[in-house]
Amino acid sequence: MTLDAIGLIDTRAILATAAQLKDAGNQHFKNRQSALAIRAYHEAIVHCLVLHNAMQPASSEELDKRTLDPGAQSISTKTTREAIALMVACYSNLAACHVGAQAWERVIQCTSKALLLDKSHAKCLNRRGIAHQALGDNLLAKCDFEAAVALNPKGIYNREWAMHS
Repeated sequence: MTLDAIGLIDTRAILATAAQLKDAGNQHFKNRQSALAIRAYHEAIVHCLVLHNAMQPASSEELDKRTLDPGAQSISTKTTREAIALMVACYSNLAACHVGAQAWERVIQCTSKALLLDKSHAKCLNRRGIAHQALGDNLLAKCDFEAAVALNPKGIYNREWAMHS
């Protein structure tokens, strides 16, 4: 039984707050207020981690292994999926903030966290590739760029660099 099922936490309210924080971060990013965007994304992630840690299963891979009837999924399973998706978006957005500041190690940290939750996030692969390239690690950069192109061939990625370096 989850904490949500026994009424100890209001999962919908926590998730809604996290989504509002992510949206605030997006607005700050658009306004070129990176420090405020980073703070909002971090706060959103903290809210999601409360949900992610309180509910089982704990990862998207475990969710995929389940053989649940989609109509019979528990609220906690749906909420966990939403929390994971929101965390991936926030980590990706944090990485975008760090790209602008050329904080390459932070870009790698944020994109790697997102990719642990969603290994098919092409934007994160591309951003991590950019960071690896900036740090002079061309082999890792090429691997990330090629993976991004393979996942999303129509995306705007460093396709030329990935195929010829």
